[in-house]
Formats: sequence, structure tokens, C-alpha cells
Amino acid sequence: MIVEECLRIPEVLRLIYDELDKRTSLSLALTCKPFLEPGLDRIWRNITSFKPLIACIPEDIWKLDVISVPKRWGFNIFMVCGKFNFQQRSLTKHFQSPRRDLTSEDLRRYLRYYAPRIRQFAPCLHTRMRMLSIEALQALQIATEYQAGALAPRLQEFHWYRPQQCILALGEPFARVLAPFVSMFLGKSLVSLTVDVDASDPPVYISSVRLAMKQLPLLRSLNLGLAGFSEGWTQPSLWNMGGLERIKVGNLPIGVIPHLASLPNLTSLEVNGIQVQSPAPPIAPNPTGFASLTKLEGCSDSPSDIKHILQHLAPHNDLNAVEWSHSLSTSVSDYQETIDAIAQYCSPSLRQLDLFSIDAVDEERLDFDAEEPIDISPLFQFAHLRELDINIAESVPVTPEFLAQVPDAWPHINRLVLCPTVPSSQTPLIDHSHILELARKTPSLRTLGLRFDSTRITGQETVAVADSPQLRKLIVGESPICSPSRVSTFLKSGFPYLKALDNCYKSILERRNISTKRWAAVHEALRS
Repeated sequence: MIVEECLRIPEVLRLIYDELDKRTSLSLALTCKPFLEPGLDRIWRNITSFKPLIACIPEDIWKLDVISVPKRWGFNIFMVCGKFNFQQRSLTKHFQSPRRDLTSEDLRRYLRYYAPRIRQFAPCLHTRMRMLSIEALQALQIATEYQAGALAPRLQEFHWYRPQQCILALGEPFARVLAPFVSMFLGKSLVSLTVDVDASDPPVYISSVRLAMKQLPLLRSLNLGLAGFSEGWTQPSLWNMGGLERIKVGNLPIGVIPHLASLPNLTSLEVNGIQVQSPAPPIAPNPTGFASLTKLEGCSDSPSDIKHILQHLAPHNDLNAVEWSHSLSTSVSDYQETIDAIAQYCSPSLRQLDLFSIDAVDEERLDFDAEEPIDISPLFQFAHLRELDINIAESVPVTPEFLAQVPDAWPHINRLVLCPTVPSSQTPLIDHSHILELARKTPSLRTLGLRFDSTRITGQETVAVADSPQLRKLIVGESPICSPSRVSTFLKSGFPYLKALDNCYKSILERRNISTKRWAAVHEALRS
């Protein structure tokens, strides 16, 4: 009896349906009346084609148009009179067209019972998909009186495909003019939008995207890819979305950054490429810039590109996590400019800083100037730092004096990795005693990545149990090593909680020199 009563609670049924696929949900929904409504909510929550809409409209409306459209890529090759002939391939497309005029009464069943249940619409594009014709889409617009979001009034997530992505599935003539009809699915309830726009796209598509961005007051998450634009996206009206909390943008024009900084609720910003102008536009002071931003993540050609965003931060900001990578080789001065910009603009509350390079450089510079090291001491001002990960092609010089300041500067540090992304020819200025002392004085430290001179290890070092560090992972880079047996003995006694040993190099070439072989032997000894 208790079970039966529980199964009459809609919330319980929804939890059950969340674990089922659509086919099973349909079977369960048809078993009894209390199961029907929650089952329909589950079945219609995520729609991946136009078939459900077509099926809900009276059959006498439709006629099937079979159209042959040229395939953009590929040719059929055949022989005629001993010569090769090339014939462009064609694709057969199936479009549903109206046989008669479409009225609001024809849509009543769909709009009343099913459309309000849709939360996510992401059509699966394929060459055999059945699609509504342009004439059918026009008829739907008229029947819904051009109301935005009429076909999915409570839609929350939408993935908008570029015309280029639709050509193979729908044919180029149709794909180029589809965009204006998308508004029938974009209502004011939308909270997440994913869309890519290229300067080469049809003007009607670009205009449709811009118009949609102005009409989504509840939007919380925007994934926007831009390509080929130097301007045209800097109008303030495009960014009048005060509810935006998360933005992921590709090829960000530098002129858009001030508008992003003015969004009061933006907490997460991810940038994949920055289009830098030369000269850069002047920066107007913004005492409330990025007022709610807590996480900044991105990738650009140069690490110092991050400065174009950081300089818009308010003096008292809440940014606590920065992850930035760069794809091109750069100089020590560029890295130093990046470190200085972070120290200048970020709040003392910063807790996570990850800087790394993703280029294909496999070895350090041929002409190395030891007199121009990267100075990361400006980062000592971030007393709340929990994670510092700097993996770049240039070595960050780590001295005994530097390590001696770490426990006081970063008392809560949990992860500290300062290994270069490529093996270094420089002799480390610290040895095993320094890393042991650092780990002892920073009780929160669990992951440590430093190059150190292990050739001085004798294997006779003793560590009091009460002083044993809590370190779980040690990243050694290509640290000098002579005796794997002595090093493994030291690590077992000095770091009894150590679970993992790594050299952190993920280069395009597999290195198997004597140093990596010795560290591999240490790794095996620790596992035994």
C-alpha cells in the first residue's frame, strides 16, 4: 500500500523516469493514468527531430515532396567511350509541405499538450532526416502569428546550427534561408544557447542570431563561436543580457570585452582565442567591471593576451580561479608581462592559477639566456592560493630562498607545480632536502612538481614519523638522478603517503634516455 501511494507522487515518478530511456518511458506511461503525465514530460523533454511536431498535426495537412539537390562534395566517376567522365553526385531530400492552409486549430493538440513539455531541442542532422519545407515553416509562422517561441514556449536549451553544418543534411538552398524560422523555438524561457557564427555565413543567418540575442531576457548560459569578425558584435544592445552567468566565446573581438565586463551576474568566462587590434582601443575605467566573475578560463596565441581581459576587472573583484593556455612559442618577457598583469589586476582572494603552453615545442631554446629568469615572486601577494600550476616551455628558476618563502606566502597551498613542459638542461638549484622541508612546512600540500637534484641522496636519510609530510603526488620533471634504489628508499621514508610519481612530460616525441629509465625504476620500486 505504501509503495502504491509513493508511485502516485509525481516527484517520485519523475525520478523513476529520469533513469529510463524514451522507449521504456513510453511503455510505462501507457500502463495507467497516474503514470501518463510524468511519462509524457520525460518523452518530450529532449527533442532531436521534427518528427514529433509533424506527427501531432493532422495527416491531411501534409504532402511529401522528394527533391534532388546537388551534393556539395564528391563526384561519380564513370567511363564513356574510353574516357573518364565526372558527374556531380546528388542527394534525395524528403520535405513535408502543406497540402492546404494550416490553421491554429490544426496546431491546438500540439501546442496545448506537448509543446510546453519541451526543454531541450537539438536536431540530429543526417542525410535521411525528414524536414519541414520552407513553405511549411512559413505556414507555421502564420498559424502562430509570428510569436517567438510558439512551438516550444518553455524551451530552456537550444543548439543552433550554422548553415554550413546543415548543407549536407538539408541541401544548400534550404540551409541558407532556414535561420529566420528558428525564432519559433526561441522563447523568453530559454536559459542556454549554443551558436557559432562565421563572417562568411549568409547575412540572414547572422542577422537572425543577433536579433535572437536581443530577445532572450532569461538567458543564463551562452556558448558563442565567432570567426572572421573584427567588428559588428560590439553594439551594446547585443549584450543587454543582465542575467547571463556563464559565457564561452571563441575568437573574442577585443571590442566586445567591455560589454562582457558590464554584465552584473557573469560568474564564469571561457575564451578560446582573442582577436587583438593594433593599436589596442583605449580602456575606460570601470569600477564595477566583471563584478561577479569568479572563474576565467581561456586559450590564446600569447599568454599576455589575458591582460586585455584582466584590465577590465574592478579593483575589488571576486576572481578566484584563472586557467590560461597559449598555443604559440613566446618569450620570457611575454611570460613576465603575464605574471605581472595577474599580480596587478587580480584580487588577493585568488585561489587557483594555472598557466600552461600547448604548443608542439619539444626542447628548450637553443640560445638560452640565464640572466633573464621569470620572476613569479609577485604572486606571493595571493595569500589564499590553493593551486599554482605553471607548465610552460621556459624554466621557472626555483631557489632555496624562493622555497623558504612559500610556507608563509601560501600557507594553504594544496598543489604547486613549476615544472617546464620540456626537459631542461639547467642544473636545479634545489635538492631533496629542500623539497622535504617544503612539504613539512606546508601541511596542506598534496601535489608537488619541482625539478630537484636527486644525485645527492644517500639513502641513509631518516625522517621522524611525526614530521612525515602528507604529500600524495610528486612530479619530478627530468630531475638529475644517479641511483634509483637510493631515491626510492628516500621517498619511501620521507614521503610515506606518496601514491604517484610522474615526470609530467607529454611531448610529441617519446623520450627514453637514461634519466627517464631511472625514474621509471623508482616508480616501479614505489609500487612494489
